Amino acid sequence: MNTFKYISLAACFALSASNLPAAKITVDPAEPNSILLENFSSEGDSAARLLNGVSFKSSEGGIATYSIAAVKDPMLLFRGYVDPIDFQAYPNIRIRHGFSGLSSKVEQGSLFPLPVKVGRYVKHDINETLVVRQTIFENGPLSADGLRLDPIDGDPIAGDYRIDYIILDRGHTLGFEFDQSNSTRGGINNFFRGFNLGAEDGKEILLGIDEGVFFGQPTSNDPMMLLQLKQATGIGSIDTSIYQFIEIRMRLLQPGGGEATVFFENAAGGFSDNKIAFDLAEDEFFHTYLIDLRDDPAWKAGPVQNFRFDPVKGKQAFQIDHIRFYQTAESE
Repeated sequence: MNTFKYISLAACFALSASNLPAAKITVDPAEPNSILLENFSSEGDSAARLLNGVSFKSSEGGIATYSIAAVKDPMLLFRGYVDPIDFQAYPNIRIRHGFSGLSSKVEQGSLFPLPVKVGRYVKHDINETLVVRQTIFENGPLSADGLRLDPIDGDPIAGDYRIDYIILDRGHTLGFEFDQSNSTRGGINNFFRGFNLGAEDGKEILLGIDEGVFFGQPTSNDPMMLLQLKQATGIGSIDTSIYQFIEIRMRLLQPGGGEATVFFENAAGGFSDNKIAFDLAEDEFFHTYLIDLRDDPAWKAGPVQNFRFDPVKGKQAFQIDHIRFYQTAESE
């Protein structure tokens, strides 16, 4: 049986950002802002049922692969969750997936809440390579007991369907989930470059990502993760009129606390002008840090051209579960 990934902690309190007083930081919001339905981390098949020419091939490194025969209406059914799926609170469905053998760059499939009802579905895009796609149930059900995923619609196409995760969000989200081994790719297909984190400085982070987290062991007192914002890898900037929250879930491997810092560059200034430092919890457990930027004038000044995250100050080992940019979030 599958259970939702988020664990709500009792403590929830607000902190002030050191450099941007308009930014508000909440530690461990009372309710999750995303629900992880599937991350395909087990070696077995995560689907409850496979129909119409779909067969399970493998699950390795956080990626599941299914063989799709040239049969009309292939489908994967996911169900068996502890709680009903609340599509009203979490209408945005975010999937990282790809389908080999496509004749065009982008095709479409369908998503149906279970039980299936006439007219109650949405379309989703799919590429040949692993790419994040998301769609919103604008008039979705209040709740459902599962999800039916049709990888591709239309004429039958044979090929391999690969899927990284299925996540529900409150609104549109740029998410970096660290669910694929040795890959930080998210957003559309953007990635993080590392500095002072054990590999060659400035290169894509390809090591330390396993079992859904990024493990970082700094080699100096100034480790940093720089988000690659280029059209060639997905998006060239972060639209701050849409994305008004940043959520980071992480932990230190040894108790004692520390400090993390978010930096961004836009029309309001560079990294030296726009930075938000916040204290890390003094224990060694995972905590969620939600930064509310709705009232921050620097963030609202224009699209973010460069984004940087310094997880710690010093050589403290850490783990990051996710980094997400939210359109909508709940902090209370």
